[in-house]
Amino acid sequence: MNTQAGFRPGFVDRGDGTEGTGCRRPPRCLFAGGSGRNPGGSGRNPGGSGRNPDGSGRNVAAYSRRDGTRDTHPRPGSRWSRVNDPDISPYGDSDGSDWGEQVFRSLPGLGIRHVATVPDAGLGRFLELCEADPGIRLITLTTEEEGIALACGTWLGGELAAVAIQSSGVGNIVNMLGLPNVCRIPCLLLVSMRGEAEERNPWQIPVGRAVHDLLAALGVDVFRPESASGVAPAFAEAAAWARETGRPGAVLVGQHIIGAKSFAGGD
Repeated sequence: MNTQAGFRPGFVDRGDGTEGTGCRRPPRCLFAGGSGRNPGGSGRNPGGSGRNPDGSGRNVAAYSRRDGTRDTHPRPGSRWSRVNDPDISPYGDSDGSDWGEQVFRSLPGLGIRHVATVPDAGLGRFLELCEADPGIRLITLTTEEEGIALACGTWLGGELAAVAIQSSGVGNIVNMLGLPNVCRIPCLLLVSMRGEAEERNPWQIPVGRAVHDLLAALGVDVFRPESASGVAPAFAEAAAWARETGRPGAVLVGQHIIGAKSFAGGD
């Protein structure tokens, strides 16, 4: 089994160069919302108006600043700018690594020019950089399973593609994962996790807890870094492992790494 970068499928990096089979409890991190819907799945804010408390009708994300305060103002600029503000920590781990940029910078060396995504704020920094780079084709999907089909087609054209999704969308690719497994086509998943770190959207928790075992049961080799600085090495190892084995690989970026996000009106 390939252990070149210190990672093996199903193992995590403890941060000291050793591996472990378990995952430490993430540090306290406030997360609520993220799905664009309120409790009950109505898609509306309290009061049923379909608008945020400021009346704008826009998605007003609230982030925990580094000084402990919360920012609830919509961000101008790029559609990914909600997680690209200097006052907002896009990662919750104490090592302070910009994992999104590190993964982005690894793409050319891995031969990846196509990134398919159902956009998620937790992947915002990575997606923003991909969007701005003319050498990367960022493809926005309507459903996650389209990403698996696209990755398979890209491989038939001679290249490895990455599929970047949130853990809540993993359930949508269950059936489609049969294609790369049967045809031995490597594809690479970058999954931003939900349902962890005191998640406050209860419907995110069951899938969040099941993602690792579900992917493993479907023949996907799962890599789970424990720190922000470990995401890019895990991503590179997953890509190498996928090419070597002809199997799908997934890197799960834990909620304790992604950072604190809630929606206006949350506790």
